[in-house]
Amino acid sequence: MPGFYAERLLPAPGFPGTHIYTTDGQICFDFHGYTRRNRLVPRYWASWQTRCPGWDAQTLRIDFDLLNTAALNAHKHLGPDQYAGDVIARAARFVDRIDHAHAFARAQALADQQSEAAAQS
Repeated sequence: MPGFYAERLLPAPGFPGTHIYTTDGQICFDFHGYTRRNRLVPRYWASWQTRCPGWDAQTLRIDFDLLNTAALNAHKHLGPDQYAGDVIARAARFVDRIDHAHAFARAQALADQQSEAAAQS
């Protein structure tokens, strides 16, 4: 989607739970599909805080190549060639089966409803 960039939640030292997704700042896309950013991040945060008391993280814009194994390893992620099978082809099949325009529009409509409700209160 135009205007989207990659972001990640980087846990504080000693904690698990990193997460990478794409966003335009308002709508996010990850392996669950499209959702509002102000829903994805707090839910992910709460989930890890339940599992790991004291869990904390930074939200960072990704400034490295997500398909480059050396760059990913430097950021404590595995590269595509470090997984079994052709993960790039598998990811492409996953992305290709989604009607992105429809799913984005649905998430955007929910975000708009939330903004309208907040403005009225």
